[in-house]
Amino acid sequence: MKRIAIALLLLPVLVPIPGLAAPATRALEGERDQWYALYSGGTKAGYFHERLEKDGGKWISITEMSLSISRLGQPMTVVQKSRITEDASGRVLSFEARTTMGSMEQKTTGKVEGGKIHLVQMGMESTVDYPEGALGPAAVYRLCREAGLEPGTKIEAVSFLAEAPTRKVVQTLEVGAREKKDVLGRVLLLHAVTVTNSLLPIRARIWVDRSWNAWVMEMDVPVLGRLSMFATEKEVALAKSEPAEVFASSLAAPDRA
Repeated sequence: MKRIAIALLLLPVLVPIPGLAAPATRALEGERDQWYALYSGGTKAGYFHERLEKDGGKWISITEMSLSISRLGQPMTVVQKSRITEDASGRVLSFEARTTMGSMEQKTTGKVEGGKIHLVQMGMESTVDYPEGALGPAAVYRLCREAGLEPGTKIEAVSFLAEAPTRKVVQTLEVGAREKKDVLGRVLLLHAVTVTNSLLPIRARIWVDRSWNAWVMEMDVPVLGRLSMFATEKEVALAKSEPAEVFASSLAAPDRA
């Protein structure tokens, strides 16, 4: 369970960030399919993939993250997958989330009907209230685009998190000035945005273009250290990764015997 807890530490920061995609590769407005190279402490340790597609009047958001870690030389890969279906207003209709870490797996699925979530977690069924005002990823992305990128703009949204469907996660985004940012060797002038949420005291920064498409994301995560993601091609994102050491880096060196 400690291993699963470490994996879940990433979820509230990586998954709900809106517009986590470079210029759309789909023809329809708002659809996209984007890959990211994931770095931990300067080492390429995995990838992040996001796909957003429209199906009639519904939006489907699919994400997958793979992160290779090492604990005193013992490698392990954390894989997180989620799928959220929402209606045109942003209300979630169904969802699925799966986290695997070695031989351990945690799966959550749910359907929303009449303000209630019919939930299945670890094989156990329950019915819980839908988080008031919670929006799916596509709706949060639209909200950001409508708000614009004037420095000082502050956006608050209740984001639905498939991995924690019973929690009301309030996400706050604050727009800063434009900055030059190196995106794997390509220097771009992008808007810096600070992202926080009510679930964990972790602050992330994303650098977005004028359409709120993110090219870079950085955050400091306990144990894992500095995590960075860079928009890139699929082949680069899926290239060989090296496990990031997550135990030795957390040790405190004594200053005396």
